[in-house]
Amino acid sequence: MQMGGLALLTLWVCRLPASGRTGLHQRRLGLPFAVLAYLLVGILSYIHAPYHMASTDFFLRHFSS
Repeated sequence: MQMGGLALLTLWVCRLPASGRTGLHQRRLGLPFAVLAYLLVGILSYIHAPYHMASTDFFLRHFSS
C-alpha cells in the first residue's frame, strides 16, 4: 500500500510540469492527501515508538510492501 501510494504520488508530481498546470484542483486532492496522511501516520508511529530497534523491522516491512 505504501509503496504503491508513494509511486502514485511520485508519478503525479512528475506529471505536473508536463501538464502545464498546478494540478491542485480541489476535487483531485482526496487521494494524494489520503496517501500522505497514511505515510505520515506510519512515520509518526515509528518516531514515537518506545523501542526503536524492535520497531525498525515493522517500519521497514510496512514501507516496503
